[in-house]
Amino acid sequence: MDPEDLLPSKPVAAAVYGRVRSCLGELGPFEVRTTKSQIAFRRKRGFAYLWLPGQYLSNADAEVVLSIALGRHDPSERFKEVAHPHRAIGCTTSRSMDPMRWMAMSSNGSAKPSNVLADSHPCADRGQDNIA
Repeated sequence: MDPEDLLPSKPVAAAVYGRVRSCLGELGPFEVRTTKSQIAFRRKRGFAYLWLPGQYLSNADAEVVLSIALGRHDPSERFKEVAHPHRAIGCTTSRSMDPMRWMAMSSNGSAKPSNVLADSHPCADRGQDNIA
């Protein structure tokens, strides 16, 4: 199954997928695995997942959700929900850290927010929530 098979009538989700894939490509090689319920971005393990809440919830708040496997708690207000990891790693992060930085940290297995994505990087968030 290809990502496009999961997103045929979901223009926002397709745009988010394109943006995430493009930005992750700047960080090095990764693998994309698609199932009937999600698109997984992987290196040695899955580090980010796109899924469509409308497949499971009758009143979904969003067309697409980006889940990031950080392996630790992050207090950012930009997360709607934070699931507590099984193993805690002592680390604090800036509340202004953007999703691409989180994915870079997760994909590299890093708990350190510094130097994973330069502020000048084209995919670095500059306080805008628009994905396209």
